[in-house]
Amino acid sequence: MDWNSNQWQDAPTEADIENTPYDWVKKEQRSDTCLNFGHKLFPAEDENYYLGNVPHFGNSGVDPKNGAHVQVVFFKSKNYQDGKTYIVGFYAFPQLIRTRNRKGTHDMFAHSLEGNIRAKAEDIILLKNPVEVNESDSFLPRNKVEEKTGYNFLKSKAVIDLLSKIKENNMYLEFGKLYGKIIQSLEKKR
Repeated sequence: MDWNSNQWQDAPTEADIENTPYDWVKKEQRSDTCLNFGHKLFPAEDENYYLGNVPHFGNSGVDPKNGAHVQVVFFKSKNYQDGKTYIVGFYAFPQLIRTRNRKGTHDMFAHSLEGNIRAKAEDIILLKNPVEVNESDSFLPRNKVEEKTGYNFLKSKAVIDLLSKIKENNMYLEFGKLYGKIIQSLEKKR
């Protein structure tokens, strides 16, 4: 997703828009990912789920057969200031849905009109210390070149490895509780 100097809790800055690699964001001068981690600031929508956006999923979303088995969606973004790519947060136990407009009426929702993923607020983590990722990381699928608009499904072991890497620099109460819940769920599915 596009970089947001406001931690995906507010509209992108002018510099964020100017430096984004995504033509749509430049053209529209807004980003539907800008509130992906606003779950502590803005109201949840239906059934206490918070709506986010994964541009890589497109408007039709992910095939429900594949999406039903997803335990975690990691959000990564390239920081245009240092040129590095980071995992900045994740949604645990998400529901991958077809793109739809937000139902909320908060003024900030004008900056992020639609979403295609939702999760309970307590299952959403914005990392205090984003984790740098690169092609040499063992949890990334081999022989797959990721496109600007692509995504990969990770096997349970790769998810556990990535969560372990995140845990090294992010072991605080909120993350720790959710980490245990995710690992337990993944172990059951093995």
